[in-house]
Amino acid sequence: MFARVMIPKWVYADAFASINIHPSLLPKYKGCFSVPWAIINNEKVTGVTFHELNDKFDEGKILKQYTIDITDDDTAYTLYSKIQSVVIKEYLKTVQGAVDGTIKSYDQVNSSATYYPRRLPFDGYICEEWNLRKIERFIRAMIYPPHAPAKLYTPAGDVFITSLEAYISMLGAKIE
Repeated sequence: MFARVMIPKWVYADAFASINIHPSLLPKYKGCFSVPWAIINNEKVTGVTFHELNDKFDEGKILKQYTIDITDDDTAYTLYSKIQSVVIKEYLKTVQGAVDGTIKSYDQVNSSATYYPRRLPFDGYICEEWNLRKIERFIRAMIYPPHAPAKLYTPAGDVFITSLEAYISMLGAKIE
């Protein structure tokens, strides 16, 4: 549903409308892995942005945005599923509005822009210096198939961690 390559301008230059769908409320969370980063950064809402294509990733004029609440139980997988549901529900209405002119595009306010590159947050590793709340958010953010869950480095090798309870169990005495 979401493109991983830049569409060449010649493909859409003569089109009446050219629309991209991005899984965040642009201009925040441009780039990849916007869903896990929203959880890690303790955002309360995220969303989906329909925007015009231009020659830069995630910088076209915004057509329509839909907000989605982030719950304390959301994983990156469940949050991405919520985003996909909104896209499916709103796609035709949004594209039709862009085509018939009932939806007007507007420039992004880049003073609030953030960008995250195409790589797993912190390469998937839990940092033991984080507080437990951030560790818990990170673990939920890394539940994002097909990627591996959060990892904890140990001298015996990496251990996959899928819950805060598992993390606390692994470290036991260090947490207390």
